[in-house]
Amino acid sequence: MSEPKPPSSLSPLLFEPIYKDYLWGSNRIAKVFHRKNTPKPCAESWEVSERPEGMSRVESGPFQGMTFDALLKELTPERLLGAVDHMPLLIKIIDAAKLLSVQVHPNEKSAQELHGEPKTEMWYVLGALPDAYVYAGLKEGVDAAACMAALQVGDADAVLNRVAVEAGDVIYVPAGTVHAIGPGCLMLEVQQNSNTTYRLYDWDRVGPDGKARELHVEKGLQAIDSNATWSLSRVRAQKERGGYAVEKLVQSPFFNIDKLTLHEANTFQSTGSFQLFFAEKGTVQIRAARSAVTLKMGRTAFIPAGLESFTIEPEAKKSSGKSEPPAAELVRICLP
Repeated sequence: MSEPKPPSSLSPLLFEPIYKDYLWGSNRIAKVFHRKNTPKPCAESWEVSERPEGMSRVESGPFQGMTFDALLKELTPERLLGAVDHMPLLIKIIDAAKLLSVQVHPNEKSAQELHGEPKTEMWYVLGALPDAYVYAGLKEGVDAAACMAALQVGDADAVLNRVAVEAGDVIYVPAGTVHAIGPGCLMLEVQQNSNTTYRLYDWDRVGPDGKARELHVEKGLQAIDSNATWSLSRVRAQKERGGYAVEKLVQSPFFNIDKLTLHEANTFQSTGSFQLFFAEKGTVQIRAARSAVTLKMGRTAFIPAGLESFTIEPEAKKSSGKSEPPAAELVRICLP
């Protein structure tokens, strides 16, 4: 193995998106975020991932082409991530053109019992068609057995909370919550680094092979946590802080998420852990020492833990030949 590079080599990183062509996707990721070479349909874009079934690869710069696991060995976990040995989060963009399966993910306890991986997640709605909705949690008084009885006859609305959503909504889905994403939702998903999903019901749908997709009812029933509390919140008035506006979206044991609105360059300090920035609107330059990356709308930048400080500057938008004042909206993701 080569020697770790000197601290001066640390820089903001962009990773190549990893696309998933699940049958419920469409073309909104390509259309909204000007992506090329997406599959048809394109259901998910994995933005940052350290998983064997979807390993991120550095897009450009001195580490171009290096996979996340190789980068972790090259730079060491402490310099890349902070106080953890492996990437604890998985960041996705989800385009749900059709209703997803009714599903549940295990928490720490049930994951051990079922030999799976725990998964708490958060959805930040980037765009929603009229009448877009999600299912989240069991209705009051409904237990796991009653839930399955209703699902088996296709009556999800009798047992699950159906929630209308719009752009700017934040849905927190702790592990053990029965849920499904409805059609018309374009979302940023932040989740624990897990790919364990137990399908309870799939609307009698068949896969590309013409066969019904596998269900995991027995394990799913074990994974349902009646004490899990999901939540829906909407964008609130933002607070000015040091030249930019900041709003807390989620604070959880697994990740903290803020929304930032920038109108000028701001310098940020290391938190001792990695940080991620998703560009919801606008384009920014992220500079550190002698390196810089351009973060365009719909892309995610990774800031290594060992990078002591970095500057984010929004670019002015040109419209009809004139430059408008710079502005950008970013979602910042970090560990608690």
